[in-house]
Amino acid sequence: VSRGDLTIWFDAATIKQGWTPPPPVGRGKPGLYSALAIQTCLTLKALFRLPYRATEGLMKSLMRLNGLDLPVPDHTHMSRRAAQLAVKIPRRPRKGPVHVVVDSTGLKIFGEGEWKVRQHGVGKRRTWR
Repeated sequence: VSRGDLTIWFDAATIKQGWTPPPPVGRGKPGLYSALAIQTCLTLKALFRLPYRATEGLMKSLMRLNGLDLPVPDHTHMSRRAAQLAVKIPRRPRKGPVHVVVDSTGLKIFGEGEWKVRQHGVGKRRTWR
């Protein structure tokens, strides 16, 4: 029942400080969206495998549902900034060993489809995970 359940949480302090970029130092038009805003949109785009226009709609819907009055990058702006964005992936340092659990189904091969393997044999790009 809960498989379709989606929870997205926006940290108020981070949004307040980082969603809109700081004013420019020199001359020129100020930016509308910070790297944090673009990275958030692109993360959801990659996660749900959405096109840019659908990502824009999803972000607008999330802002409306969370009661946030923040601007959402349009699809053109996202695609242009995606080419030049330096992605920063936050991570916590490990504090001990990493545990890997393999259940009764074992390991899975990812890659080309099972039908293609049955018809034509094993492909080159199949890997264990």
